[in-house]
Amino acid sequence: MGTDFTHQNANLTYWYIEKIIRILKSTYIGSDLKFYYSTVQEYYNAVQQRKKEMNFEWPIYKDDFLPYNGNFPQHYWTGFFSSRPGFKKLIKDYSSIAHSSLNMYTSDILTSNYSLNLKSNYPSIAFEVKDMLRNLAIMVHHDTITGTSPNFVIQSHAKRLDTSLITNSKTLNLKFLDKIKVDGISSEDLYQCINKLYKNKICPLEIGQSSQMLFVVYNPSVKVANYTQLQFPTNKLQAQAWDKYQNQFIDIAYEIICAGSPLTGLNQYSQMFFIMKQLMLQVKVSELCNSSLSISNNMMTIKIITCTMNSSIIFGVKFKNESQERRFEFDFRFYTPYNGYQLKPSGIYVFKTSDKDSSPYVHSISSIQVFRGKKMQQFVIRYQNEMQPPSIVKIKLFHNSDEIEFDVFLARLNKNFNSQGQDVTINWKSLDIDQNGTFFTDANSFKVMKREVNQTKFYIYNMWNKQFTVAQEFYPITSGLFISDQENRTHFMVFNDRPQGGSAYQKGRLELMINRFGFTTDDLGVSDPMQDYSIDNLGINVTAKFWVSYANNRLEALEKLQKRHLKNQNPQDTFYGTQVNFQEIQISDINNKIKYAAFEKFTNQYLIKHIQLLPMNQFEDMFLQVTRFQDNQPIDIKQLYDQLCSYILLDNCKMIQKLQRVHLDGLDKSDQQKNQTFKHKDDIYVVENYRIIIQ
Repeated sequence: MGTDFTHQNANLTYWYIEKIIRILKSTYIGSDLKFYYSTVQEYYNAVQQRKKEMNFEWPIYKDDFLPYNGNFPQHYWTGFFSSRPGFKKLIKDYSSIAHSSLNMYTSDILTSNYSLNLKSNYPSIAFEVKDMLRNLAIMVHHDTITGTSPNFVIQSHAKRLDTSLITNSKTLNLKFLDKIKVDGISSEDLYQCINKLYKNKICPLEIGQSSQMLFVVYNPSVKVANYTQLQFPTNKLQAQAWDKYQNQFIDIAYEIICAGSPLTGLNQYSQMFFIMKQLMLQVKVSELCNSSLSISNNMMTIKIITCTMNSSIIFGVKFKNESQERRFEFDFRFYTPYNGYQLKPSGIYVFKTSDKDSSPYVHSISSIQVFRGKKMQQFVIRYQNEMQPPSIVKIKLFHNSDEIEFDVFLARLNKNFNSQGQDVTINWKSLDIDQNGTFFTDANSFKVMKREVNQTKFYIYNMWNKQFTVAQEFYPITSGLFISDQENRTHFMVFNDRPQGGSAYQKGRLELMINRFGFTTDDLGVSDPMQDYSIDNLGINVTAKFWVSYANNRLEALEKLQKRHLKNQNPQDTFYGTQVNFQEIQISDINNKIKYAAFEKFTNQYLIKHIQLLPMNQFEDMFLQVTRFQDNQPIDIKQLYDQLCSYILLDNCKMIQKLQRVHLDGLDKSDQQKNQTFKHKDDIYVVENYRIIIQ
């Protein structure tokens, strides 16, 4: 009665229900059975009323029902969170731009000087807001965000998002042209850099012998961004940053695009300007797997210890304040999709393999380069196989960062490798930690789930599912997973930039599914095999980022996970232009610094990690959403109001009367709920919602 496509023919569905009711009534004549057509709310209210009458409490189940084993033996539904991670990244990028845009549009409405009738203030952005909110709703459909749709549907959704982003960018371009004038710069053109499905975000630039480009970088986060990364189709670059207080461009380090003062977030002071000119970067090419190869920053040194015959690399990590070196192994591996006769085969919904462990991915390291700059150092590792182009992994260390960034380009999979396909993983194996079968995965970074290998599942065991399979140890990873030693002192963590399937069922090894290719379907409704569409029909290239980090206790690990999650959710947005003009303006830096210091003190006091403005479809309601690392104390709403007006809206708060704490769905809280705090739990983050009451 509630399966997919049931109500395409509603009359038939209701006829079926009525027939069941008639059969039950005729079977149980004289009973007190009653049948109702009910809404979810009516059903919930009836259950709560009966619960009150019977005076009992429902038992609480504290797990997430994963992995789900349904329909057929050993048919674990672990494909829906490991299939098409590239498409999942596209949705995540769209969500980031949408929320950043909505935040900016709401801010502009609240600081406008129009009439108090808000609906008269937004016609120019009404379509963009409605379109983005609608698309966000469509993308979380259970066969969209999961990637479990036919290829033509995936391509249709990708085109829908691309069209929406292009339309929205036209409005953003005009808004940023106005915003940069405040800092003394004007330009005749400005264009937003937009991601495409399975492609790098590279602005369409062909930098010539004497060309100059203007870049505007917007930081939507409330947290400082210490550096900015821009990608170009050339390495012949020089960078300068605009200093709005001196009204001129100043020289900066060119190996990393970084201004003299960090980007502060969420207001009009969070822009940054760059001019690009020609300059050749000097890159040292070293011997393959030379043990002297190393990169470092002010916090750690990473060196290559050895490379193996199957293209894995062992790294040594030495922190400045520690005497002991930590080691981990990095490589790519693959599982062979199941295509036997006893069980249903692998497919889009189901990741299934008869392998007891993965095998080394078939490619070889062809070169390792080292680049050592003042602000960033990196290894550039190239892998060669039968496919073109070569795979490339850039391992980066940024100044003042305790994360090791892996910027990965994995070339398309070889379709002719075997007759079954490949499910490819990217792997990091700690050589220092034995997690003893226990690992931890994030639940959208707002809670951490404990996973135990070979633990008793909640389903009934039989001859088909009692034996160990790799798939039953794979879980959804939206932001990261980690392992720790038995004393919980050392944590080895890997963060990702998109939802993926992952596990740590092997000793010390953290793995994430990065690409899948197969020839079979899993008989769960989609006739397409697990083959992503590409124009040349050769398969997709995968571009992704990962971060490796260490933590010395559980609380530090949880905070690092949430910090990385919020960075990925709020990436810097880049715009470029070709025409640049300057004008004399007078800006006081002192007042801005005072405001930011007060805002930083406030966010630290309440452990606030993110603040965002969100509108309803027609701006009939606007909300301030606050994400906190633990509910250490109730937020003083008067202080929150003051910071909204002073720092976020830049002293332009005439339209706002007050803030009212409400539920996440926007419904009012009772008087008792308004001052309610959650019992302290280390692994649960708090999201609070406040309605902005207009004068």
